[in-house]
Amino acid sequence: MNWKLNKATLLKTCVITCVISFLCLHPALYLPLVQAQEMTSVRELQAVIPPIGENPGRRESAGVRGACLPPNQSLTVLIPENQVTLTTSLYPTFFFYLPETKAAEALFILYDENEREIYRSIFSIKEMSGLLKLSIPDAVTSPKLAPGKNYYWQFSMFCDPQNPSLDPFVDGWVQRVPLTQDIANNLARASDSEKVDIYATAGIWQDALTTLADLRQNNPSDRNLAAQWNRLLENIGLEKIAQEPMIQSR
Repeated sequence: MNWKLNKATLLKTCVITCVISFLCLHPALYLPLVQAQEMTSVRELQAVIPPIGENPGRRESAGVRGACLPPNQSLTVLIPENQVTLTTSLYPTFFFYLPETKAAEALFILYDENEREIYRSIFSIKEMSGLLKLSIPDAVTSPKLAPGKNYYWQFSMFCDPQNPSLDPFVDGWVQRVPLTQDIANNLARASDSEKVDIYATAGIWQDALTTLADLRQNNPSDRNLAAQWNRLLENIGLEKIAQEPMIQSR
């Protein structure tokens, strides 16, 4: 199947500030949901928000890895490189790979275009490693993404309480987009796996990945889906973590 993006379809979907590159998608492994919780401890992170046109995000962690990560291991977000990722959801979902780490906690934080912090969650990652799915909760107090706006997010591990600027982190931008009527009609007629194809063709990465995770959750023993997940990660250059185990938050 040809997964190359249809630019005309993408332009009808939304006006975005980044160039949507080649995407390849297949049904995914089950990634157990880590529902973001309210902040459990006091920890400040002064993010330096990069201009969206100059830096669309860091897919693999920066910082001093020796503080809590083994050599040649990085915290990684499951997205294509150098893209503002798209979603149709009011409450987006993100996927991360956590290497073995000495860190006990991690922080997820979300900013709007005006550099205003609109969401923060600290949660335990003690003795955890593998593939993690994190969702902003669908709650009255949670921020709803406005369509056509760019939001900056950052995910970091707490490794050095005295020097938080050295903590490994990944970051990027996400934008909520509306569906065209054609895409909405196609989704209404599609099976779950076909919906993945439709989101992929439209360049709506976050929704495609979330749909894949839900599909695999309902079919955890399906070897074909596992193989397709491996190919998915290979297609976005993340084959090195394709065989990593799933993890559950505690």
